[in-house]
Amino acid sequence: MSRNINIKLLTLSEVKEVRGEMGNFEVSVFQKARYVDMDKCIACGACMEKCPKKMRQL
Repeated sequence: MSRNINIKLLTLSEVKEVRGEMGNFEVSVFQKARYVDMDKCIACGACMEKCPKKMRQL
């Protein structure tokens, strides 16, 4: 899934509305704050070391 250019994984997000029909639709998504700049993230895990709340790794 992560290699498909048509799929974007949105964590901490919630679908609010889906409009249209199969093959031609629009989705409204509410994204919660991540407190991480996703453009700079390289998934190294350094932020998890500093996080006061311990998260379960997948």
